[in-house]
Amino acid sequence: MEKLTIVVPAFNEEEVLNNTLQRLLKIESKLIQAQILDYSSDILVVDDGSADQTWEIIKHYHEKSKSIKGIKLSRNFGHQNALIAGLQA
Repeated sequence: MEKLTIVVPAFNEEEVLNNTLQRLLKIESKLIQAQILDYSSDILVVDDGSADQTWEIIKHYHEKSKSIKGIKLSRNFGHQNALIAGLQA
């Protein structure tokens, strides 16, 4: 089994982030149960300087699920740089 980290850049995503994370968690869980992915797989959400509740949503999901992790960038660097930050982490 392979460990997979899904990197998700997020900028002012409070309206869709709950749905996105719920769907990703469901897919990840199915793949783990099918023994395709290792249980240590995770989802890393990179908050790219959001001004809304995006970071609070990330923190909330991290408290509920150990597979959700987050990085908060100090300002908006653009989605490509947010992806790179996530890949480097």
